[in-house]
Order: sequence, then C-alpha cells, then structure tokens
Amino acid sequence: MRYLICTVDVSPCPPESVQAVTFAETVDLSSMGVTPEMFLKVYAMGFGGVMTAFMLGYVLGVVLGLIRKA
Repeated sequence: MRYLICTVDVSPCPPESVQAVTFAETVDLSSMGVTPEMFLKVYAMGFGGVMTAFMLGYVLGVVLGLIRKA
C-alpha cells in the first residue's frame, strides 16, 4: 500500500512536491526507540505474562484436585 506525502513544509502542498511512498520507506524504527534490546524486553515480558497465567492455572488445578480428593 502506498500513500502520498509532501516533501516540502508548505500548505497546500504543490503538485510537484507530492510523492507516493510505502510505509516502510518513511518509518525509522530506531528514531522511535525500537531497538533490539527493547524488542527482547517486550517479548520477554509477554512470555513471562503467559507463563505466569499458565502456572497459576496449573497450580490452582492441582490444589482443587487435592481438595476434591480429601
């Protein structure tokens, strides 16, 4: 998908200054703070959240199973 940008800072944009570009050509992830370290941190936090929920459900299931047997 392409969208139009104006290469000069005037309003309205002159027709000769309009360019069709893709999203990937205009985004600089490093200037937005997306670094490999940040990506790894966010991924690890998501993995930790999923594992915490899984373990909480597992332990709760074991405890309820033990209560039902008693």
